[in-house]
Amino acid sequence: MDPKEVPKLSKTLEILNGVKEKQEKALIFTEYKTMQWILKEEIMNEFGINAAIINGETPRR
Repeated sequence: MDPKEVPKLSKTLEILNGVKEKQEKALIFTEYKTMQWILKEEIMNEFGINAAIINGETPRR
């Protein structure tokens, strides 16, 4: 997926870039499970970070 074609995704990555520049951390909340996987993939592509997904499907540790 090209983030440039999805304005909310593009803005989210722009905000995350600012977070990275400040060496801060971020949590992203979304109600859509599909978007969780899209964000995970785009964060890996853009920043090389394997972002964790925490939702009701997360197994107990």
